[in-house]
Amino acid sequence: MIGLASLLYNWGDAIKMTIKYTQKNGFTLTTNSGEIVLDQNNPRIITYENNKASKSEFIIETPGEYELGEITVFAYPPFPSLIVEIEQFTNIYLPTPPNALTEQLVEEFERVDILFLPGKRHDLISLLAPYYVIPLDDRSILADKMGVELPEVTKSITLKSRTDLPEETEILLLQ
Repeated sequence: MIGLASLLYNWGDAIKMTIKYTQKNGFTLTTNSGEIVLDQNNPRIITYENNKASKSEFIIETPGEYELGEITVFAYPPFPSLIVEIEQFTNIYLPTPPNALTEQLVEEFERVDILFLPGKRHDLISLLAPYYVIPLDDRSILADKMGVELPEVTKSITLKSRTDLPEETEILLLQ
């Protein structure tokens, strides 16, 4: 017979990824095995060991490919443009998107679940077709160009599986 503590522990492990915004750290994507901090000046990967008893931190300073634990990051110029693969979700962080995306880069961004970008660069939404868009600024411009109203601001969102993703692109406001 499985004990209640074991059931609760396993149920808690079902959470795949939580996204939240803090003024100090920017956006943080957290899983049971680690987190990535999407900060324009100091993006970093934090991995957990021994049930979060110890942490290691790695600062991403240049373009390249980084894999720590279950988190894979591809950093591109203009830095810090990032593709973050964490659990089963693909996140694209474009605080300073290039003027145009090359066909090769669009192919690398093949599957975009969550797209972080400035609201003025709404042109990239139709090109990348994300499920969620998280505006880094200019929220009202983004909503206007998408032809939708701004949703309510929330503190965080937790995605447990790919079935939690919407059918059509939605804006998320985290604050």
